[in-house]
Formats: sequence, C-alpha cells, structure tokens
Amino acid sequence: MSIVFSIRAFVVEGQLAGVRTGDPREVVHAHLGPPDEQVADAEEDTEIWRYGNFEILFSGETASKLSHHHLDHLQAGPGRELDAWILGGPAALDRDAVVARLVAEQVPFVFGRDYDDRRLLQVRAGLALCSIATRTPGSNSGGGSRPNLTPTASRPISRRRRDRPSTGSC
Repeated sequence: MSIVFSIRAFVVEGQLAGVRTGDPREVVHAHLGPPDEQVADAEEDTEIWRYGNFEILFSGETASKLSHHHLDHLQAGPGRELDAWILGGPAALDRDAVVARLVAEQVPFVFGRDYDDRRLLQVRAGLALCSIATRTPGSNSGGGSRPNLTPTASRPISRRRRDRPSTGSC
C-alpha cells in the first residue's frame, strides 16, 4: 500500500499521512518510513526529516513542525503518492482563489499575522498559509507564486490580530 500525502489533510487537518505535531519519531517512522534525507543540529537539539520536499522538524524526540515552504513543485518522494487538492492545477493560486475554495468547501479560517508580522490565512484546525499573494511580474517578493504552508503549532496568529473578520485582507 502506498503512502499518500494529501494536501487537503495537510492544510485543513494539520497532518501529513497521519503524522501530526507532537508525534514521537517512532510514530512518524511507522507512518512514513525512513526519511529521504535527515539534517541534524546537535546544538539546538533539532533534526529535520525530509520526505520529498515536505519537512518534519523534531525538537528532541517529538515532531514540532510539519512544513512545505514553496508549493511550486510538490514532491512526495519515492514510494509515496501526492493528492494535490487545490494546488494541482497549472496556475498559481492567489489569495482570492484560496479563499473561494476554502469557502466553497466550508473550511473555517481567519486572516491575521504571525509573530514575524507576516500576512497569513489561518485554517482553524490546520495550517497557516503565509504571504498568500500573486507575485508581481518581474518581482522576487510578494509571497511567491504559491502559498507557503506552515503548521498552526509553529506560527500562531498573533493575539492582536486574531479576531480580524475573514473578509479582510491577508
């Protein structure tokens, strides 16, 4: 049986093929198998396990962050499949397209800013989509061509902006 990385489950539920933040290494390994790549920082007591271009950060023995930085080229890695959900089309999604899709699927979300004051759209039970914007032609800024996905647990919405209405700008 193949392991499937569902982008919908990643965004909406904050899990990657059954793995969630707070899971110990043994659970991650049981669900996903050995990582394609491991990068350790002994000084910080952290380690990153990469599966394709998805990352799981461990603090000590526990998964503390699930992430995918720029969703231009989704890759699940060898022996795994990908269900790209709304990110599977050829066109990059802008904020309005993401919002329309989440509203259509009745996925609760709010707009806000993270602790680094970056704009984000926070899916209540899942991930934060940071800097959702369409890149200005010829520009290297503006959030990239697709959203950057970071879990709720690692980049929460700051309290001062948490209660913004979902119709405001990100």
